[in-house]
Amino acid sequence: MERARSLNPSVVMQHRCRRSSAKPERVEICHYDWPDAGPENDHAHRPSVSASTSYADNGLTVRFRVDDDFVTCARTAFNDQVCEDSCCEFFVSPGALSHAASDYWNFEINAAGTMLCYHCFPGSGERRPLSRDDAACMLVESSLHPTRATAADAGVAIAPGDAATSYDLEFTVPWDVFGGEDSPAPAAGTVWSCNFYKCGDRTKHPHWGCWAPVGSRRPNFHRPEDFQQLIFS
Repeated sequence: MERARSLNPSVVMQHRCRRSSAKPERVEICHYDWPDAGPENDHAHRPSVSASTSYADNGLTVRFRVDDDFVTCARTAFNDQVCEDSCCEFFVSPGALSHAASDYWNFEINAAGTMLCYHCFPGSGERRPLSRDDAACMLVESSLHPTRATAADAGVAIAPGDAATSYDLEFTVPWDVFGGEDSPAPAAGTVWSCNFYKCGDRTKHPHWGCWAPVGSRRPNFHRPEDFQQLIFS
């Protein structure tokens, strides 16, 4: 498993997105850099989270494996504010060197598989939600809600608990979402930019973690200038 390194101009972090037939490369969300952000300054809660990606002709698949002592999910509808629940997030920009004005997609998924998906344009400040038609084409799996099939499906609530819980999340985004109808998979060697996150804004123990360090004083995942390389191989 690759552990994220300190961010500096001379070091580029890389994550390899391999074909679905190959063993995926896993990365670890280990930077919890805002110890005083929670309402009670709770800086002891650091869920263990790993992430991986893979790709095939039908789309880009993202997976999270989470070990957490406190899990809660109150949001059950597509594009609800799932960041307030026990949540994992993947932000991605189809460009090798994203910057502050780069457009990007943010995919957020709570522990029960409910998702929020937006196409964001920092230059104008617009954040455009994905349609329910797009959501119906996105396959979603949660080990805590095994009957869920797509991002458009209704979710379930999970009451706050204090028991150790391990769960797996997976979703697949069709290439059409990124590039329009009949978009092909990127060629091997293509480089995009991305970051992986873990959060729980309004859980019993608020927390904000990331794979690639984020250069903000307060929690802010919407910083494409801090994304790192996603290499299709």
